[in-house]
Amino acid sequence: MTALRIALAEDDDAVRQVVTEWLQELGHRVTAVADGRALLNVCRSRPIDVVVSDVRMPETDGLTAATAVRRERGIPVVLMSASWTPAEEKQAAGLGAMILQKPFH
Repeated sequence: MTALRIALAEDDDAVRQVVTEWLQELGHRVTAVADGRALLNVCRSRPIDVVVSDVRMPETDGLTAATAVRRERGIPVVLMSASWTPAEEKQAAGLGAMILQKPFH
């Protein structure tokens, strides 16, 4: 398996830590941030293979950041949330994003 360069955005410290460790154990390189604005900065400043982002975060939400990343860089996106509105699901699907329902195993 090839190691991916993953940008992870999650505002919950504990979830961010667990997901980071899980992805690193799988052999991936993870840059973890706490909000969508920081996610955009990471994706604009270094090579990233895939984005994994929470949907609801401060500063810039995950859907807004993911939309910009897909438009600007074409990077694949995985979005995660404990609760999805129909509008959020529709927007995520329009991005071609994979959707993860929290909690996940």
